[in-house]
Amino acid sequence: MRSRRIEICRWVALSAAVGLVGLAPQVVSAATGRTSAGWQPATKVGVGLNNGYAGLQSVSCTASGDCTAVGSTDWRWNVSAARSDAQALVASESGGVWRKAQRVATQLNVGDDAGLNAVACTSPGNCVAVGSAETSGKDSGALVVEEIGGRWNAGKIVAPTLRRGGVAFLESVSCASFGNCTAVGATTSSNDVPHPLVVTELGGEWGSGKELPVSLGIGDSTLSTVMCPAPSDCAAAGSYVDVHSGTQAFVDSMSNGVWSAAKPVGQAFTTSSHEANLTSVSCNAVGDCVAVGYSNRFTASVTVVRASPLAVVEVKGVWGKGVEVAKALNSGGQGELDSVSCPKRVTCTAVGMYTLRDGHAHPLGVTEVNGSWGAPLLVAGTIPASYQAFNNYGDTLFDSEGDLDSISCPAPRNCEALFSYMSNQGIQVAVASRLLGGEWTQSSIVGQNLVPARVDNARGAPYVVPFAVSCSAPDECSAVGNYGWSGVKGQAFAVNLR
Repeated sequence: MRSRRIEICRWVALSAAVGLVGLAPQVVSAATGRTSAGWQPATKVGVGLNNGYAGLQSVSCTASGDCTAVGSTDWRWNVSAARSDAQALVASESGGVWRKAQRVATQLNVGDDAGLNAVACTSPGNCVAVGSAETSGKDSGALVVEEIGGRWNAGKIVAPTLRRGGVAFLESVSCASFGNCTAVGATTSSNDVPHPLVVTELGGEWGSGKELPVSLGIGDSTLSTVMCPAPSDCAAAGSYVDVHSGTQAFVDSMSNGVWSAAKPVGQAFTTSSHEANLTSVSCNAVGDCVAVGYSNRFTASVTVVRASPLAVVEVKGVWGKGVEVAKALNSGGQGELDSVSCPKRVTCTAVGMYTLRDGHAHPLGVTEVNGSWGAPLLVAGTIPASYQAFNNYGDTLFDSEGDLDSISCPAPRNCEALFSYMSNQGIQVAVASRLLGGEWTQSSIVGQNLVPARVDNARGAPYVVPFAVSCSAPDECSAVGNYGWSGVKGQAFAVNLR
């Protein structure tokens, strides 16, 4: 099963060309007074790898210049199935240099439809990646591939006996230490209904897996994100289908190796007029975690009248109720939180988007301290005059059309976040925003060297889409994603902050 996030939007071709001029590579922070690092030119890591699509959607960095990213690639056209066959893809950075991406677990991918959704590294060259691989013409299995000492193994299908309906996949993985990891996703029952799947590695050995019971609803349920601050202590979040056939959010925790009963995020979001989902979780200690996502409120005619950024906090092992954050700011009623990062203290920062009454999406950042959410953090950074052709809504990136997709905080109130900024004309660029000292102090457009910022009559409009960012230390980060043109399958890229 290929990840939903890896299938990106293709934007409408433009009628006129628009030029770009780069931002200054270094900026003096008003919050700290020091000169900060800058984003370097991006690296095309998938060039020459295939005849179709290649993209990276997860990255993990454990030291400066040492990162690993994963995703998927189309490698040939399957005439009989009328589709592009896909393989799992990995790319590694060592000593500050990204190497060409490579396919992995090809022997397991009998049905030619595989992909990796997440990666977690404990030290340079030691990582675990998870996803799925088609093990026959119709069945897919939960895939784990490990990098040990800089070499990728052949991979393995885990929890095969739980795949009674023929489908299993892993969406997220977290490693508390080398050889001690937990991955989550879903597996289908004999009646093809997905149930939450958890697979744990202890001491380098993967267990048989566990299908978590979710008695909250009547239909599909899956875990989409996990974080493990200790080998036998994890927090996970996902969604299930309730008795009203609506999607709802739930959280679950493992303490000393035992998973608790799944818990809905709160009664306010479990009625026939509400839906909710959680997509990211992070912990700064065992029993102290934050999960984020969104909640929807419907009318009687099943029309979404409000979508709100949603967060739920675990304190000392007890999950609270889901709360709507940035409520006053989200006057347009269409908001969400996409990613959260909690450094090893009491502070977490989450990012996403909100809308104003004009209907345009804007980047959102909000910080939680000791269980309480502060005022929304507005993303700053003035666009140079040469960029004004992109923007009908004001002169700052805060006023642009976009939302923050991923965040990594190597220290409290010190974060890097990536978002996609789409101009009113349709060009899509990747923007990195920096949080220093609790304030968004600068924003930079990254990956400008990947595609010309003009329309190609044959290929369409250019885009650069970031999927994930990881920071090993302040000013030491890498981001990955996909770039290309609206009429052509995209390719994979990686870009560094140094």
